[in-house]
Amino acid sequence: MKKISKLFSIFSIFIAPSIVSCSSSQSFYLANYESYISDDLLSELENEFSSSNFNYRTYSTNEDLERNFLTNYDVAIPSLYLAAKYANEGKLLPIDWESFELHQLDENGIQKPEMIKNAKDALTLFTPQTRNQLTAYWLEDAYKIDNIDEINQEAGLLNYCVPYFLQDVSFGYNLSIEDKKIKELKWNDYINHISNLNNSLQSSWNEIIKYLYEKINDGSLKERTAIVDDYSTLYSIARIMQTENDETTVNPDYTKSGKLKSYEGNLSIEESFDTLKYLFNFNQIKRKNSILLNSDSNTILNDFAKNFSQAIISYNGDLLYAMQGGDDFSYTTNEKDFQEWMTKNLITIKENETSKKRDFKLKLVKPDQTLSVMDCMVINKELTTKKGTVETAHEVIKKIGLEGSDFSLYESSENKIYPEERELIFDTNEDDEYIYGPMLNFDYVNYTSPLLTINAYVMNSSSDLSKYELEDSYSSFSIEEQSNGYFTELFSWINQTESKNGFLSEEEYNNYIETLINTYYISEEKDYTKYINLLNKNLPDLVKNNISWAWSSIKSNL
Repeated sequence: MKKISKLFSIFSIFIAPSIVSCSSSQSFYLANYESYISDDLLSELENEFSSSNFNYRTYSTNEDLERNFLTNYDVAIPSLYLAAKYANEGKLLPIDWESFELHQLDENGIQKPEMIKNAKDALTLFTPQTRNQLTAYWLEDAYKIDNIDEINQEAGLLNYCVPYFLQDVSFGYNLSIEDKKIKELKWNDYINHISNLNNSLQSSWNEIIKYLYEKINDGSLKERTAIVDDYSTLYSIARIMQTENDETTVNPDYTKSGKLKSYEGNLSIEESFDTLKYLFNFNQIKRKNSILLNSDSNTILNDFAKNFSQAIISYNGDLLYAMQGGDDFSYTTNEKDFQEWMTKNLITIKENETSKKRDFKLKLVKPDQTLSVMDCMVINKELTTKKGTVETAHEVIKKIGLEGSDFSLYESSENKIYPEERELIFDTNEDDEYIYGPMLNFDYVNYTSPLLTINAYVMNSSSDLSKYELEDSYSSFSIEEQSNGYFTELFSWINQTESKNGFLSEEEYNNYIETLINTYYISEEKDYTKYINLLNKNLPDLVKNNISWAWSSIKSNL
């Protein structure tokens, strides 16, 4: 598994160099964020669609995509807010779900005999979290343009896009506050303030940031805090903190129907500055050089994985890779290096006067109200129709995001994994490589999958699904089969009870697996519009510029 090098920046005003139009009737162009696809999957696409003269292009931000999508790309992968904007402007080709030749899934994720014929049917392929985001946007203009009937309107953006990956923003920290005094460290001194033993306590960003600055100023955090330098993300966190204090809604400007529209307000530089100060009030940070800001999420996660940073604010995919060693210590790089890294990140903690325990140093807290965003695959209506590449566009999308997505994970009648002769989305070839595109891509990127089957496979690594409140969505799970999922298959070799080469006790192994699952999992928010923030909205250029200038002013004082 590799890590993406740079997460998208929704508000970036970086002006990319102009490019010569690359569209041609003889070529097909797929565009994506930088390093946001498996190299192996990309090679398969190039081979499979060589007759269509398949080409791959990358961009850094949604703004870069906007400048080139209409004239250059057949298929692209924007964030949902941009997909909604394009749909309402009539620029997206509605997805022909029947062409994918996929089966519907029932409420338990079991394959049904009925085929998917439209977007409403296709909702069954995706997790509740994904469905909530797809149906959160105002799309009345799009529905009128493309004559989407009332039944399919229930599927929202699924009429125009295929989900790619989900992300949320979390807080990670290193439990060993002062290594030289580790024997004196009490469990309750740090971790219990913002998390419990299972890392599942829901906290607010205000609580986290307040405690973080206290620890920076009193010297408890000797090393720096790593934070992704993406002012769109940081402004949105600050906005959440502000609305928590003001007891107002995060987004007061959605329609009466509760559907999100483009941001219609105005934010001055001064207003943006005041909001950002909720997160970065330099008067409250007394120790200089205590914060590492970098726009490359790879730099941030590796700094944390190497223990150079003692805390981190970043997206869950970045944290998940950091929890597995990052670029230098990942088990995929070298099992011996990973074992040494893991051993160094195990510490003995004094729980009381008579008992001690060894635990993984790197911990996670997911605030109860935080950023949750999703990217999706869309088809350029005018370009693909003009070039005659509509069929190729659907085939490429299926290969990347839907292949094998309608395979049942569990046998409904007996609640057991299907026999080997049944197809599974996590099937592998003789080289132990995943066969189907979505699984191959997830194994590389490691952000949260929108597909019900992949999500079920990952979450089944947990020995106790009840803590994630998944009973209704995954009722086909059985107690006997829990702890048999993606992470447990990946890391079973480090458990002493599973392999002679293992080096963790059963308790330590289980705690580590739960840490990975907690990092991966994005909770289901039923009233999604209540928690949507500006990271999921199309903003006017002036608003973006004002936020950018305000962030520059804040950053110069850190």
